[in-house]
Amino acid sequence: MDRPRPLRSSGSRRNHVGPPPAGHFATSAQKVRSAELMGRQNRTIRDHGLGEFAVLANAMVVDPAMLIWLDGQKNTAKAANENLGRELMELFTLGVGHYSEEDVRAAAKALTGWKVNRDTGAVTFNAKQHDNSVKTVLGTTGPLDAHGLVDVLVKNPASPRFIAQRLWSRTVSNTPPPDDVLARLVKAGTIRDLVKAIVADNPLYIRDREHWEKTSIAAESAAFAS
Repeated sequence: MDRPRPLRSSGSRRNHVGPPPAGHFATSAQKVRSAELMGRQNRTIRDHGLGEFAVLANAMVVDPAMLIWLDGQKNTAKAANENLGRELMELFTLGVGHYSEEDVRAAAKALTGWKVNRDTGAVTFNAKQHDNSVKTVLGTTGPLDAHGLVDVLVKNPASPRFIAQRLWSRTVSNTPPPDDVLARLVKAGTIRDLVKAIVADNPLYIRDREHWEKTSIAAESAAFAS
């Protein structure tokens, strides 16, 4: 049997190298239409991308590019927009099946009041446009705001499992990790710890061209976590 060959990068992906969450919080430059705001978001991810996921999520929920991308700046107490709240739960923190439509509506209310100045890129909170009502999200009731909402989401048991599975799918395989492996990954304290745990379980070898993309991402993630 031929021995697997270590991955050798062609160099074509070097401009894509970034911390592991860079692909997790995907944002469209076509809608944002600001190189400055896209660059600022990238710096935020680089600053927090290997630390506590809660810190990164709290930064991203009021990131100007994210607010524009998911219509957060259009979300007011009088006219709630559910886009950011729904995607925050579905794509960024919990995954499908771990929240209800009632949770989405309450999350939208919690996220109201944030504005982006297109001229300066500044993000401000307009208290007059924020919904101060009591809200219930995932069984937690209170006058939740954006950061209170994020704290509720990331403390839910579904969140660390979702984050571990997402990073696994980006670096190893679309097949979910075995239960015992997932249980070990969920215990990782930071994103850096999670990357190291995934890499420790999976030697960075390429066996066929089908796995090149994922193995390349794993190599980049490991480099950032080292």
